[in-house]
Amino acid sequence: MKSPTSHLPPPTSKTGFTLIELLVVVAIIGLLTSIVLAALNISRIRARDARRITDMKQVKLGFDLYLNEGGGYPPSSVWVPGQLVSCTSAFTRVPNDPAVPLYQYTYAATGTGIPSSCAGNPLVYPSYRIDFFIENKNAAYHLNEDGSAFDTSNQPVSWDSLLN
Repeated sequence: MKSPTSHLPPPTSKTGFTLIELLVVVAIIGLLTSIVLAALNISRIRARDARRITDMKQVKLGFDLYLNEGGGYPPSSVWVPGQLVSCTSAFTRVPNDPAVPLYQYTYAATGTGIPSSCAGNPLVYPSYRIDFFIENKNAAYHLNEDGSAFDTSNQPVSWDSLLN
């Protein structure tokens, strides 16, 4: 009597994937992953640049309030990231660059000190400069008391052009 399994095909047929097929799939997954990560990195850079521009605009507004109360801008010594800068009632927080410690904002009060009634700051200054870096452009810029941005050759640049 024959065994009931004799009608099965011989065990020489193989099932599964070959090594080449598996390597091709792994290579495709790796390629797709690298494309997604590159796009994500560009998005992160643009987000940090947008935050830098927002920080500069907020500092400008805060320093305008300081100017209205104190008759000038604060001395360079008050620029401590994370700390409040205030005259009497107007204040602004000194921002940190989003990519600290790689990049940092630097502030310099310029001009001759003027006597002030600001608490803790007997002198205020007629102008200032804040330096910042835009990663997408790979370039340094600065903001002045007028709220204008300039490149390193002192050519004015629009805020919108910094994000493109």
